[in-house]
Amino acid sequence: SYKCGVTILGENCNDDDDATSENSSIEDAVEEAKESDVILIGIGEENYAEKPGDLPNDDMSLPEGQIRLVRALAAEKKTIILVYFGGRPRLLSSVEPYVDAILIAFLPGPDGGQAVYD
Repeated sequence: SYKCGVTILGENCNDDDDATSENSSIEDAVEEAKESDVILIGIGEENYAEKPGDLPNDDMSLPEGQIRLVRALAAEKKTIILVYFGGRPRLLSSVEPYVDAILIAFLPGPDGGQAVYD
């Protein structure tokens, strides 16, 4: 099954006024993951970010929300496969200790997510 943990920018997916915290979509994703044997997490950036100067303050770290998502899901003690979607280097050291495998998928196009899943 699928549940949005954070947006590509690392922000809360829940856009309703009932969201009880800024982490409510992460909490929803963790709840959904409890029913899974393996967790597949897709993180990274959109293809608009593929020109010089797009990284704020030249920071190659992942958005904080994506890091919080990975750490929260790791607390479930399940096998985690992390898929990074992006066309340039990013620092993954903040999430690497929490996952069992990392797949660099680059920017595979509109059907890339399904292809990785299959």
